[in-house]
Amino acid sequence: MATLSENAEHFLALEEREGLWDRSLAGCGYWQYLRVPVFYDIATQCGQLGKLQNLEPKRYVAEGVRQVKDLGRILRRYDHTRVTPADLLFLNHTRHYPLEQRLVSPYTHFLLEDLPATYWDFQFSDRGLHHVNDGLERVLYLDALYQSGYKAYALLWRWRSLRGEIRKSAIQLERTLRAEFGVSGGAPRLDRLIWNAVRVHNGWGPLCDRLLERARPRLIVNVVHYSWPWIAFTLRARQKGIPVAELQHGAVSAEHIAYRLASGRSSPSAPDYFLSFGKYWSERVSALNLPAQRTPAIGFAWLEARRPPARQPRAAHSQKMLLVLSQSSIGVELSRFVALAAPRLRELGWSIVYRLHPGETHGWSERMPWLLGAGVSICQSEVSLYERFSEATAQLGVYSTALYEGLAFGLPTLIARLPGSDALADLVDVGVAHFVSTPEELAAAVSRAASSPLPLADVERFWEPAATRNFRSFVRTRLG
Repeated sequence: MATLSENAEHFLALEEREGLWDRSLAGCGYWQYLRVPVFYDIATQCGQLGKLQNLEPKRYVAEGVRQVKDLGRILRRYDHTRVTPADLLFLNHTRHYPLEQRLVSPYTHFLLEDLPATYWDFQFSDRGLHHVNDGLERVLYLDALYQSGYKAYALLWRWRSLRGEIRKSAIQLERTLRAEFGVSGGAPRLDRLIWNAVRVHNGWGPLCDRLLERARPRLIVNVVHYSWPWIAFTLRARQKGIPVAELQHGAVSAEHIAYRLASGRSSPSAPDYFLSFGKYWSERVSALNLPAQRTPAIGFAWLEARRPPARQPRAAHSQKMLLVLSQSSIGVELSRFVALAAPRLRELGWSIVYRLHPGETHGWSERMPWLLGAGVSICQSEVSLYERFSEATAQLGVYSTALYEGLAFGLPTLIARLPGSDALADLVDVGVAHFVSTPEELAAAVSRAASSPLPLADVERFWEPAATRNFRSFVRTRLG
């Protein structure tokens, strides 16, 4: 059976051979929208990535009732007529973390506080939750504007011949994928993806033009370049000659297809610059075919500001603690692995804290009932991740970005050999992590790991120091 890495190579070869980048409908080159979800479908069906669990649903009505006291501030943030010219435009992530009685973006908060230029921060609500206590004024929520363009386009075109053309294209693409990989997401799934891509491109895209005309930014800073609304935004910015820089928000590897292009290939929706967490990551995005000077190591201001100045050594007599970092897409498999290993770990004097990803806290006990009687402490984000890192002796996960953050605390790192773990093979290759394939291997590995903290030189290879200063320097260079 092919590995995840081999499938990624096949995927790159296929999209070049079949000319997938050139396929378009209604003026939409839809492949740049489809390639990430299509590759995920293939990898999942091949057993190389875990399947997403049933995550907490969108809750617009419930959150609307709960946030009624903030209605004035929320409505103000939906008023797109407030947008005036600014040097910088941020296309942000919905994720927010607690900080001093507020909820703020971990990717941009400290950068926005330190900016030498005017900016606008465009974002979407977090499944209906509006983080209006972040202390910022220049924020615009796009949910209503986005839905108006997206759905209006559907009303105009749903019953026209375009839907038939899309179905034919989906059937043809499904046959191509199945011939190459033996699996696909199915023609109905591809039909929905292509139709939605056309709706985003042609329904939302013109509204991006209007926002850009109001903001007139000289530089756009994107947090997730392969998010569909931001793909459309980037395409419109490119037409206007506005450069786009992506702030790293998560792990990058050879298996992350969003950061892989065939040699010599350029993508109209890829960033012009990639601002990485550290030199290690700048090397990992070479497959975007950007010159080295366009992938500077900036650092991660959130981690830098929240991390203690120095990791305090744990007392020799204190109990050793294994921190397990779960994920929505692999939590079921990882939790079963941990539950099987728990009895032996307790015999060796280890406690286990299983930290649920914020996206899987809803209904976790029904999906992972074996954790309830395994002697494992369940953490549902009531204690910050960085506090847990400070308490831990070692960490275990599969392909979570948080594992890299644990390296900043000097934590010995173990990677469970489950679907998707190939994405962290580089960590093993460079000697800062170890694979464990069975619960027995995990029990043996934790004892060795407890006496092997990560050297500072390795930490700074992943996490460049002075992130806010580095970002200011980048902005100064670009804007003058």
